[in-house]
Amino acid sequence: NKQFKKRLEMAEVSVILPVYNRKKYIGQSIRSVLSQTFNSLELVIVDDGSTDGTRDVIDYYRNTDSRVKAVYRDGEMGVSAARNLGIQESSGEFVSFIDSDDLWVPDKLEKQMQIARSNPNTIVWSESNIIDSDGNMTGITFTDLSGSAKIRKSGFILSELLKYNFISTLTLLIRKDALSGVAFDENLKISEDYKLELQLASQYRFHFISEPLAYYRVYEGNSYNGVPRLSLSSDIYVLKYIIKNFKDKLKLSAFAYRFIILLLTALRLPSGHGKGECIRNLLKSLGLFIGRAS
Repeated sequence: NKQFKKRLEMAEVSVILPVYNRKKYIGQSIRSVLSQTFNSLELVIVDDGSTDGTRDVIDYYRNTDSRVKAVYRDGEMGVSAARNLGIQESSGEFVSFIDSDDLWVPDKLEKQMQIARSNPNTIVWSESNIIDSDGNMTGITFTDLSGSAKIRKSGFILSELLKYNFISTLTLLIRKDALSGVAFDENLKISEDYKLELQLASQYRFHFISEPLAYYRVYEGNSYNGVPRLSLSSDIYVLKYIIKNFKDKLKLSAFAYRFIILLLTALRLPSGHGKGECIRNLLKSLGLFIGRAS
């Protein structure tokens, strides 16, 4: 126990891993963190009430590597609350995130820490490669997936982020102090990372590493291919947040782009799947924007 506490106290980076029923993938995600060439880390796993044997996998690594800390919840509270709890339980000077089906390359943290240590007010992130459910390379990157090849990704990037999200959360490396006063919005199950990144981008510089340092898994059942209505509702929620909090920085062109994309998505929803509610909320956001501009 003394050795366990000592190693946690010495950890420079806390890696937060929320999980719910991911027995198939979580072992791979854990190994990709524990095999980092940068060793001064702790892995804080927050299990959100898994029932599929995920906890057996977590216990194996917790019992074999003192850098692993497990927090078990009995009921599902959602990814935002799980990440927030992980941050609260962390002890590192820096915080990084990985989901239970994604992977890091072995020198991900080492390369990012070289930049983060010499740039105290900078958040470091990187490119990711997209893999399928079996871990096969798809030949595309997160930049390709988000359509952000021409977007500025380093410096003060709030104006770019206000248009749409292009940041791969599993590559973020943030000083824990920067998270003081901000958190993942527990009202959101999707786009919670986007809202947090907007808050951070309003205060800090970002540094983008163009080399892919992570593998983002896209398949039927993960958040990127989530329930259309849930995704749309979350995007509208974030749009309202942007209008209310960044009214002086939100350009008409950026609002129009987001509004049209969301409206077209809403119109494609089948009847009886929250279509009317989504359209009404979109029109409310339009009213907010017009009221802001007048």
